[in-house]
Amino acid sequence: MHGGCNSGAPHIRRGGSITLFSGGNATKPGRNTTQAAAINGAIEALGRALAGDFAPLGIRVNVISPGAVWTPLWEKVRVHAVANCTTDPACSH
Repeated sequence: MHGGCNSGAPHIRRGGSITLFSGGNATKPGRNTTQAAAINGAIEALGRALAGDFAPLGIRVNVISPGAVWTPLWEKVRVHAVANCTTDPACSH
């Protein structure tokens, strides 16, 4: 990702931008999300670092962390989680 941003920067006009995508678990990790939280945290740190690097070139760097989009699949996940979470005090419903 860093290499791609650095390679692309010379082709972006002053006033242009680079957009990176992260996730909410970078700042509020949930149970069993260690890898995703670490990756998304790294993306956010990279975005801040690149913003400083590219500011002199007039290039903005933004990181977007979209939330979950409710779909029928999420209902299946919720039902499964509730069914398997009845004896675990760490689970919340």
